[in-house]
Amino acid sequence: MSSSITIHNIHDKLDQKIRQLAKERNTSINKTVKKLLEKQLNISNKNARQNNLHAFQDLCGIWSEDEFNTFNDKVGDLSDINPDDWQ
Repeated sequence: MSSSITIHNIHDKLDQKIRQLAKERNTSINKTVKKLLEKQLNISNKNARQNNLHAFQDLCGIWSEDEFNTFNDKVGDLSDINPDDWQ
C-alpha cells in the first residue's frame, strides 16, 4: 500500500538542488525525492534486474559521431527496398 508524506520547511538550497536534479533527470520532483530516499535507505520496490539497469543507463544510446557514421555505413543498404521482392 502506498502512502503520502509531506515535508515542511525545506531550506532554499535543498529545494533548488532537488528541482535541479528533477530537471536534469527529466522527472517529477516527487519521483526525484522518492529515488533519492530509496537510494539513501537502500530500498527499492523493483526487482534486482531493474535495479541494476540504472548502473548502465549512462552507456545506453550514447554514440560518438564517428561511431554513428560507422554504424550507418554498415547498415545503410538494409533500408533499401527492392520492389521485385514484394511481387
